[in-house]
Amino acid sequence: MKENILQLGRLYLFLMLGACFSFISCNSDDDDEIVSVEKTFLEKYNGTKWVIVDEYEGNTLYIRINNNSSVPFEIWERPVNSKEEKCYWHLNSYMDGGMEIIENSDTRFTIANANEEFWWTIEVRGETLKFGGQSVWDDVLPPVWNDPDSRVFEKTTVNVDAFEICPP
Repeated sequence: MKENILQLGRLYLFLMLGACFSFISCNSDDDDEIVSVEKTFLEKYNGTKWVIVDEYEGNTLYIRINNNSSVPFEIWERPVNSKEEKCYWHLNSYMDGGMEIIENSDTRFTIANANEEFWWTIEVRGETLKFGGQSVWDDVLPPVWNDPDSRVFEKTTVNVDAFEICPP
């Protein structure tokens, strides 16, 4: 009988140690190690399209953001009041010629040429996109949002893939 009590005591001790180990190893202290990663600008705005009618230059411009570091954005341009010209000029070679991505954060995307002499920056706030460029002699990072020379685009759902492209 004494042996049965000892065996039950060992079993009870083993179960208690197992339960304590389970509670200690399953605490919530590990929550501090979880890192929240924000989406990059290109990921967040991939496929969004934006439009501006530039009355000063007389053009309509469309821009589409792509989650692609080789072609991060594309621009379609056409004169506003041109009855002859039904096609759009398609510009997608901004990364050619040694451009590199400088910033790809949550709301801002910046590229610069290899010598960082010229910058192109895109910023989005809500339903508005601002696009601008500056030379190295201006600021270190272009203040596109407050720059009066930046182009202001509004979000659109136009199918830019259906545009007729002008021959080169």
